[in-house]
Amino acid sequence: MPKPLVRVAQPGDIDEVVKLCAEHAFFEKAKFSPEGKANRLRSALFSSLPRLWCFVAEAGSSIVGYAACTKDYSTWRAADYLHMDCLYLDPAYRNCGTGTGMMQMVAQQADALECTAVEWQTPAWNANAVRFYQKLGATSSEKVRFFWDRRKLISSIAVPTRSDRQNEEAKDGSLYSKTHAFGTKSMDAVRVGLMRMFAHDEGAESGASNTVHRRKSSS
Repeated sequence: MPKPLVRVAQPGDIDEVVKLCAEHAFFEKAKFSPEGKANRLRSALFSSLPRLWCFVAEAGSSIVGYAACTKDYSTWRAADYLHMDCLYLDPAYRNCGTGTGMMQMVAQQADALECTAVEWQTPAWNANAVRFYQKLGATSSEKVRFFWDRRKLISSIAVPTRSDRQNEEAKDGSLYSKTHAFGTKSMDAVRVGLMRMFAHDEGAESGASNTVHRRKSSS
């Protein structure tokens, strides 16, 4: 079997990359929906300011592997680093040097972006991947990875969404006079209520002395 060609992904590769994403997710026992992913990936990869870089392994007319990465910033190192989000190869094309070739492409991208390091993660149970990365000289750290879905984030701590904020800003602009008038009326109502409360308290406190005064007058 010929060794696949490792190269930079092109727009025509993305449908195949999405299929590999589905295989990758299944391998890692994760959920994946392909809906809308191809268009969003093309936008992230091939815009004037790309947010994602992708490399593919091509065997004949088929895409049999992919690696994707993003540029990030490390607070502890106070420097840019490359985060390799995914690396996946069709099982039939493993152990032939293709994975190493893809990691070389990732390393070159890190160098081109002047990143000080490359970081990634793999499931702890994926012993073959762990051995592969260790052979490359990579080191690991024990951490638990968490994922917070935006919908759950909003529902759990009541964070306003971007659309909520935009709606509020629109209301603040277009309904300012109404809001101001309403606020003025509301404050007036509060003032009247307070005056009535104080008047009632004063009446209650002076009620006894007023009664005594009336009795003295009548006597």
